[in-house]
Amino acid sequence: MANPILTIVIPVFNEADVLPAFLPEIEEYAQSNDFVLIFVDDASTDESAKLLAAFCQQSKSTLLRHKVNRGYGGALKTGIKACQTEYVVTMDADGQHQPVDAGRLLEFGLAKGADMVVGRRQSGNSGLYRAIGRKMIRLLAGTLVSLPIEDLNSGMKLYRTRLAQGYLVLCPDGMSFSDIITLVFVHRNNLVLEHDINVRAGRGAKARLAHVPRSKRCLKFLISSLCLIRAGYFYHWAQDLFFSVSFGDFRSLFGTRGSPLGPCYCLCSD
Repeated sequence: MANPILTIVIPVFNEADVLPAFLPEIEEYAQSNDFVLIFVDDASTDESAKLLAAFCQQSKSTLLRHKVNRGYGGALKTGIKACQTEYVVTMDADGQHQPVDAGRLLEFGLAKGADMVVGRRQSGNSGLYRAIGRKMIRLLAGTLVSLPIEDLNSGMKLYRTRLAQGYLVLCPDGMSFSDIITLVFVHRNNLVLEHDINVRAGRGAKARLAHVPRSKRCLKFLISSLCLIRAGYFYHWAQDLFFSVSFGDFRSLFGTRGSPLGPCYCLCSD
């Protein structure tokens, strides 16, 4: 393999039901395009580890394994750290993402000179809970930072590897990794764009219901992270509120700024 430009990182946890169909598909696509494959087994308790070991032994793919479960973000961190190509694409192992979209994100990113390209899913293909959760997360994040994208927490993204590796220390090990690393790229004034991808139907009610508590955890971590990133703005607004209440003059809050969220909207002008 001579100077590949893209690595595809795929975190895996208990996906034995879908791996037999997914692995040959992704291998054929990667080999035909000279892409590198890295799988990260996050201490699966089913047959995923055996399937991956057998697959990677007969292919040119790399398998990295966690002794204990570190979470979705932890698995992505391990894979991204191991990348040696200029770009990296992350995608899920449950079969919802189509391998061909990895090449499309790369082509779009190269043409635009982007540092990150988010794979924008269509709401109708990902279920009601996921669609509502994505809109809630974007609404919150968009209130506090200037957000040029719609699908903040898409699991399929193209990254400029050097930048992604440098930002990993700022990102969590859980499901909110996808949200936070996108916000970090935006906050650091990197060029973040979106490009449409095709998403297959989910794996049934179990997958849809499991997304509900994950969304709650993502929202909780997102709020905490945004408060840390933009702590200065919240401090100044709290200071204004204190003096307004003390002196009975609320013009500093509502007169010139329009709403108590005025300072938050100033985040967009950085």
